[in-house]
Amino acid sequence: MNADLNLGVEVIGRPILRESDGLALSSRNAYLSPEERARATALWKALKAVRNAFKGGEVQPAPLEDLARQTLLADGLRVDYAEVRDPVELQRPRRWTRPRGCSLPRSPARRG
Repeated sequence: MNADLNLGVEVIGRPILRESDGLALSSRNAYLSPEERARATALWKALKAVRNAFKGGEVQPAPLEDLARQTLLADGLRVDYAEVRDPVELQRPRRWTRPRGCSLPRSPARRG
């Protein structure tokens, strides 16, 4: 997006620092109750599950999306949708090739 909008700045990505349970280190997360904290890790668990399945050889979108949904549902979240996308084009490919990898940027889920 930065390149598309010609903002004239350089964006340097950095890894997300995480707690031992997978929750991102954040001043806002410090205010979570123990119950909220347990639910907050659900998306990270789903992303890890999809990443591990992909690294294990699964390249079809449907099984990866189903895995994400099932992981989120297991943590008690309501899932509107879970879609894996190409990390550059943001399109849903038929299958992935190893060099580009995959991304799960669209997975709204909520409690209740």
